[in-house]
Amino acid sequence: MSFQQVQKYEKGSNRISASVLFKLADILDVPITYFFADVSKQSLEIDQEELKNDDELQQLILMYYKIADRHVRSQLLSIIRLLGE
Repeated sequence: MSFQQVQKYEKGSNRISASVLFKLADILDVPITYFFADVSKQSLEIDQEELKNDDELQQLILMYYKIADRHVRSQLLSIIRLLGE
């Protein structure tokens, strides 16, 4: 791995998949949580008031739960994750 590649990972230009992160943790003999030590709970919190007032999000959630087939819901969630990246 080149120095430039490491810089891209550090800046967030490139992302590491969960499987690669898992392998790295195994190679370095550290728990997977080691890579998230600097992530504060506050940075992960979502403004609950903002969510309550987001009509689009509420519609999305309602429509999501109207999908009866759990497999279809799971596939939809996978698509949304990909689009979010």
